[in-house]
Amino acid sequence: MKPLAQTTSLRLEKCIVCNQSHHNGIHLFSHFICSSCERRMVEAEPHEEYYKYCLEKLRIIKIPKSG
Repeated sequence: MKPLAQTTSLRLEKCIVCNQSHHNGIHLFSHFICSSCERRMVEAEPHEEYYKYCLEKLRIIKIPKSG
């Protein structure tokens, strides 16, 4: 499985950051991040509360073990 893939889907997928359903976004392993949250994450500054919020959400993502 590719670690990161931009996607536009015919089906709605639930974003792990905002918990809303969207068609556009990225897959990070088996998790989906909508385009809007991806953009906000990239623009967030480390001192902002949203940045800390995103870090907490991203901690649920586990890198699959190969083998």
